[in-house]
Amino acid sequence: MIGSVYLGLGQAAEAQPLIEQGLSIRRALAPNGSLDTARSLYSLNRVYEKQGDLARAETLMRESLEMNREIKQERSLETAGSYCGLGYVQQTKGELKAAEQSFETCLRIRTELLGNGKGSEQIAAPLDYLAQIAQARSDFPRAEKLLREAMSIDRRALGEDHPQYIRHLHHLASVKYDSGDMQQAEALYRQSIELNRRVLGPDHPETIDAMSAMGTLLIRTDRLDEAQTILQNVLDIDRRRRPDHVYVGNDLENLGRLAFRRRQFADAERHFREALAIYHAKFPPGSGFIASTGTMLGRSLLAQDRPKEAEGVLTKALDSWAIEYGRESLGYATARAYQGRAMALQGRNDDAERALLESYPILLNSSRSPDRETTTLVRQWIETLYKATGRPQVAQQYFERVKRD
Repeated sequence: MIGSVYLGLGQAAEAQPLIEQGLSIRRALAPNGSLDTARSLYSLNRVYEKQGDLARAETLMRESLEMNREIKQERSLETAGSYCGLGYVQQTKGELKAAEQSFETCLRIRTELLGNGKGSEQIAAPLDYLAQIAQARSDFPRAEKLLREAMSIDRRALGEDHPQYIRHLHHLASVKYDSGDMQQAEALYRQSIELNRRVLGPDHPETIDAMSAMGTLLIRTDRLDEAQTILQNVLDIDRRRRPDHVYVGNDLENLGRLAFRRRQFADAERHFREALAIYHAKFPPGSGFIASTGTMLGRSLLAQDRPKEAEGVLTKALDSWAIEYGRESLGYATARAYQGRAMALQGRNDDAERALLESYPILLNSSRSPDRETTTLVRQWIETLYKATGRPQVAQQYFERVKRD
């Protein structure tokens, strides 16, 4: 019990020995498993999640799930909770398809058992998680719909000062950010930071995460000095409170993006390499964190006139994008476009042509501001490539054909 209290306060290191002691006692009392043992496994899983040890977290969560299924059967709140816990680990690892299946199972069981009655706030959690998956797939209308449904449930059941409601608010801000609505995103981020500070405290992990998100928005809106102050502060806090967590990688990636925006490409490269080292130690190869940071590292190398190195890094990033998101995803198309640019700068025009022509139609269909900027760049690269090979008219024919299709 005391371990869970520490965990709720974001103090995983203090919680761990207490939860481990409780788990050991419960295993001794019930060698064949019990609901109390399953709960302790779930709590210890959360400790490892917060420490960034996702492999151990997943092992514990699967054991908790199987124990709950055996004792309470599939259709129970305990089993539903284990599905949600497993889905969270899978989502953090970037395994979106598996996570989606886990969250949908959790949502189905909880909806069947709770409906609109007592405990209905438990339905809001899988709605939020499914919204995050929709967001990762750029399905922003679905993500917002799911989050507003979750917020409506929690507003009624828990109130707006509850941490779960604040979490939904933060995630809605993130959806607005990704969809390009910077004004609404900023208002929601600032609201979530203020509520987190008041309800959870200034150094709580969720407060820090909200500050980090705000820093990325400030980069996007060119308020770089303010972004530097916030993001460096976040990194300092995370290194002090949770030095082995993947969030340190997130902080370094954000500082890399800030340095890239300032055109400080050597600093950006350093931050991205540090972030990737953490991600490779924590995540499977198909993780979106590895894919996106690898893409940014490749772009940093290109900006330093190192196209051969950039191509190698971008090729690895493409492998990561393909595993989880597929070759038709925006992330894959972006990395493929920059790979094409690296090839062109090395004089490999045929390879560059294939890469650029593959990526352009996918990017063209995106409504996100960063993708529109990349689309404009890719169009310029295609025009430059055909001009350099004495075929400028082919570029125009290609753009007209894409527009018709």
